[in-house]
Amino acid sequence: RFEQLTLFVIALNAIWIWVDTDLNPGSMLITSPPLFQVVEHVFCAYFAYEWTLRFLAFQRKRDGLKDFWFIFDGLLVASMVFETWFMSAVFLFADNGSSGGGIGNASILRLARLFRLGS
Repeated sequence: RFEQLTLFVIALNAIWIWVDTDLNPGSMLITSPPLFQVVEHVFCAYFAYEWTLRFLAFQRKRDGLKDFWFIFDGLLVASMVFETWFMSAVFLFADNGSSGGGIGNASILRLARLFRLGS
């Protein structure tokens, strides 16, 4: 089932955050080795796709505002999209990725998805 697949991807993402934290020499995604970039983009794309499918499944789209987990996941996906795609593009176009910075360790926010494993 799709739900079990998503929970499995969440667990993989938690493991990947650990690997990324310990082994990634880059301070930002665009300065990281290609493997780290590709994996981050794959996770971001999967979670955005999963959230979009859940949104489309609502008969009345407004009902999504009544679902706590949908809103929670939406905020997490929005922060992941912001960190992975938007900020990478901004830094890439602003200074060719040469400066450090970013929005800090936003991957900690993604660990909040682990709450889904317990519920």
